[in-house]
This record gives sequence, C-alpha cells and structure tokens, in this order.
Amino acid sequence: MRPYNEVIERKQISISEAAMFSKYLWDNYLNSGGKETVRIFEDTLTGKSENEYIPMIRRLHQAYCPAESITDGLCEDLEHVFLEPFYLKDGTYSIESGIDELLNALLDEDEQLGEQTYKLALLFITSLSTDLACNLPELFVPYYFSYNFNIIEKIFDEFEIDLPEIPVKSDYRGRVYYYGELCAALMEFREDNELSPFELCAFLYDFAPKCLGGIDYIIPFDQLPEPKAAYFIGSSPKDTLYSSKTDWITPWQTNPEARAGDMNVMYLTSPVSAIDSVWRCVSVGFNDPFFYYYRCAYIGCPKSIPRTSLKEMKKDPVLGDLPIVRKNMQGVNGVELLPSAYNYIVKKAKQKLPLLDYYHSPENPSINREKDVEDQLVNPFLEKLGYNEDDYQRQLSLKVGNHNLLLIPDYVLLPTIKRSRITAAGVVETKLTIGSQKKLEETKSQARSYARQLCASFIIIASIEGIWLFEQSDDFEACVFQSTWEELKNADQFYALQKLAGRK
Repeated sequence: MRPYNEVIERKQISISEAAMFSKYLWDNYLNSGGKETVRIFEDTLTGKSENEYIPMIRRLHQAYCPAESITDGLCEDLEHVFLEPFYLKDGTYSIESGIDELLNALLDEDEQLGEQTYKLALLFITSLSTDLACNLPELFVPYYFSYNFNIIEKIFDEFEIDLPEIPVKSDYRGRVYYYGELCAALMEFREDNELSPFELCAFLYDFAPKCLGGIDYIIPFDQLPEPKAAYFIGSSPKDTLYSSKTDWITPWQTNPEARAGDMNVMYLTSPVSAIDSVWRCVSVGFNDPFFYYYRCAYIGCPKSIPRTSLKEMKKDPVLGDLPIVRKNMQGVNGVELLPSAYNYIVKKAKQKLPLLDYYHSPENPSINREKDVEDQLVNPFLEKLGYNEDDYQRQLSLKVGNHNLLLIPDYVLLPTIKRSRITAAGVVETKLTIGSQKKLEETKSQARSYARQLCASFIIIASIEGIWLFEQSDDFEACVFQSTWEELKNADQFYALQKLAGRK
C-alpha cells in the first residue's frame, strides 16, 4: 500500500495519455461513454472547467443513492466549493499534511485543531474532499458517499481493496483522517491497475456502483420481509430528511443492528413532542464514519398515526414505564422497543401496520420420535429465527483426529468451508425428550464437542419440552436462555432469543 505519509510536490499536473484498465468490462465501459465521464473529472479537478461537473455528479449519485434530499445537499455543497475554491500553498504534501493544511485554514488565528473542528469537518466532508482532490488529485479522491458508506464497503469487497478498520464513533479525529486512509487504499488500487486519478474517480462513482447494482440494496416496499424488531427514532419537524410523503426514502440514525423490514416509530421533537408516524427500514443498518451520527439505515414507507404526546405517554400504563419516556425521549434514535410495547402502540393507533409476531407452535403436535421434534418444532422455529433451508445443513459429518472419528450434529447453522476447515455460527442438537438435568448435561456435552470442532458461537438443545441455549463465551457451561415452546409464543420472549441466536 502507498505509505500514508508519502509526500508529493504540488505542481501543475500534466496528464499524458490515460492508461487503460486491463479488464474487459472496464474497456467496454470506457468505449460506451465512460471516457466522457473521465474527461469531466479531469477537466474539473485540474481547473480547466467545472461547468459539467455538478450535473454529472447529480446523475451519478442518483444511481446509488435513493434519497433526493441527499443528492440535492451534495450538489449544493459542490456549488459552494466552486464559488469559493480553496488553494493549497505550493510545497510538498502527504495525505495527512494535506488534510492538516485544509483543516487549519478553517480555524481562526487563535484556534487550534480540536474535537469541534473534526466534528465540523465531518459535516462538510463533501466540500473538504473536493477541495483536496482539486489541489492534489494524485493523492486525494472526492468523497461523495455520505450516508452511503455501505456502497464503499461493497466496492472495496468486490474489487478486493483492503478496507481500513473503521474508527469508533467517539474518535472524531480518527473519523476525519479515515478519509485519508481510504484515499491511500484507493491510490494503491489505482497504481496496481494503471489508472489515472480521473479514471479512478470514474471507476468509483460510475463503473463500480453500476457493477454492484446501484440502489439494489434498497428493498421495494412491497417486497419487505417480516419485521424482526422495532426502534424509536426522532426528528425535528423541520428536518430536511423528514417528510410525510408515503414514497419518501431517506437515511436515518437508527440501530446498527436494524434489518430490512424492521419498524421505526418516529417521535417529533418540540414544539410537537409526540409520536407521529411509523417507518420501515428498507435497507440493513450500517456504520458510516462520515455520517455525523455514525449509525445509519435507509427508512421509508412512512405511515401517519394519531399523535400521542410525551405528556400522554408519561401517563400511559404501558408507555409510561419505558425508560426512554422517563428520560423525556432524550437520545431517542435507535432505542429498542420490546415487541409488546411496539404492538401496543400500533394497536392503540388503530392503523394497518405490521405487528411483531414471531412464533406459533403447532396445535396438538403428534410427536412420537426425534424426527417429529425436528420436522414439527425445530424447522419452523429456525425459520422464524431467520434461517431458511439453505442456511443450515442437517446431519453434517465431521471427521476428528487421525482415526477419522465422525461427529454428526443434527443441525449446523451457516456452515462455511475455508481451507478444508468447516466453521459455523451455531449448532442445534435435538432429542425426543429431556426428562432430567442429567439428560440435559449429557446432550450438552455431545453438542459442545460439535461446537468446539466448528468454532460455533452458540448451542441450542431442542426437545418436546422446549429449548436451551448455551454460548461459547463460557465454553457453553451456563444456560443463558431456556423456554418451553408455549412460552416462545410470547413476542418479548422470542425477541430475547432472536437477539442471541437469530440470523444476523
């Protein structure tokens, strides 16, 4: 990888004939309009002309970002860049020193770089990165993936670019300079594939997103899966990302564990101070180091419900007991709602909205053998945990030691073969009945040998009496969850299990 601190002298850049990317698809891309995209990046970043730039970026951005408000904000930021361009002083720069120079230019004479500067820089990463790319295109690429770090992750994964570890939320300085780390990784990719800086930009914002399906990560409203969880989210009534339009899709700060289909109850802050609507996640949640609030998912399908004020919630026999309500809804974004509380809100609103409804054990099952436990109880149970038949393998043979001793677990969840070694997320062992603690311990010992071999995170033991769950953290010693099949009908009970063993 190009050293992060490698220095380069800033000077007038003379671009020779652009090197061609060796791959067949890249050649096709260039010959079918891509050269024009490269030209516009080159003309803009070398200061020849920026007249075509913003319309092009708008078109490219809409191909991978479904939120019109985000595209509009991006283009407004770019207009300010070209109205008030920033110029680095002549000299030699590394990625880090280039960022330092730009950040220091934002400060008053008596100020020093600190947390507030870094927080401000995150809000203006579009402008700052464009300024740097216009000054040093051989070191920097403009960053136009705000609210879309999921696309960056997919690009890096698909094209085998090493993605630097994302800084934690509280490390604002690290999050700003993480942009430099991304640039260093992209420059290595550029050099390995003999791309010009401007071809790299075309690759990043046109070629790669199209290869990955554009906005295919957004699930259409009519294809959303059943919700698995519900969260509170909050907004000012004047927030530009908020709308009551039924076809509105927007990024939002929510729980990073959110999955497509999950429910979000919107609380509007003062002067409304009330629950206002229910939204659905139309993408999975992800962490975005350049999103000020870090945690992000795309939400849509807003459904207005009769408002319930904070004052009314505090007096409500169910909602009044919620910790977030007692905290006056401070820090509301991403707070988990137990299924019972969410279902209560929906039923109280008398609106047609999905409920959190997980598991229904069969009525009067006819269970006379272990296979009946598997077919009638375990299979539908795993389905509700999010595992389809392709996600597990039954009766998988595991060879152990030189004597080829065979271990055969009943269910192996999410098996993965790498370098002739099989690993898995979890193991399920079934018995017709677990009639005593001794029988439970014997079964656990059996399942533990499977789990150790597979480096599994958890064990589930299932019988006609119910299920028991053990975790790797204590070598599967203590039971961390136990329930009868009847008790799993309780949504809160099943939700607790889902957090432990549900398909992520």
